[in-house]
Order: sequence, then C-alpha cells, then structure tokens
Amino acid sequence: MKKTITLIIAAIALGDSLSAKIVRGYESHTTSDGLMLEVDSIDYRKEVTRVYGRLTGRPHTSGRIDGATLDGIQCSDMEGVDFNRYFQWEEDGQIPVELDFPPVKTKKNVNKAGGIIELYTPRGKSQISFNKTPKK
Repeated sequence: MKKTITLIIAAIALGDSLSAKIVRGYESHTTSDGLMLEVDSIDYRKEVTRVYGRLTGRPHTSGRIDGATLDGIQCSDMEGVDFNRYFQWEEDGQIPVELDFPPVKTKKNVNKAGGIIELYTPRGKSQISFNKTPKK
C-alpha cells in the first residue's frame, strides 16, 4: 500500500514538473533608488509563477520588504526574507530569494519576455524592470 501511494505521489510530481516552463537569462535594471533585484529565472507552473533572483544591497546594513508585485499582480509568498520584517545584509551584499505569484501565462515569445517587479519598503517603492538577454 505504501509503495502504491509513493508511486502515485511521484507520478503527480513528475506530471507537474513536465508542465512547468522555466525561462532563464534575464537582465534586470532598477528604475528607482532603493533595493535591486536581479532576476535569474522564472518558473511558470500551473499552480504558481515563481521568480528566482538575488536581492542586492549594502553589506552590514538592514532592509525590509513589505510587499511585491509582478506587472501589478500581488506576490503571495517570498522565501529568503520575510515580508514586514527587517533583515541584515551579509558581507557579499546579496540574498537569494524566490517570489511566488499566482499563475501567469508564459509570454508567447519568451525571447522578448520581461516585466516589472515592484518592491514596497518603508523607504518607498523600488521598481525593477527585467527582460530576456538577447541570444548571441
């Protein structure tokens, strides 16, 4: 019985991973002073759109993020730092993060795909635009 349940769970997990589309190779640009988020990749799944990236800041200082949006869609969860709580920048000034958003359809032409992420902080809004790096 345990083997059957394990096989069913594995099949479901495999099916979800096969339907996911991971898009890599983004350039990020901040259009305002404040936090910088470098987008590494976006994982488009049926149940969630997950943005992988790195926050960049000044080492040995603190920061706080109270919310985030992707093209106006509210972020539901963030791993790496907690919303509404202060965090400390380490020596390298980078923190890997994962931002979860409700499912978003993959752009038809992923080579031109991009968007805007807004991070809301006590010091105001940081706006980060990102787009695909042209293939060489």
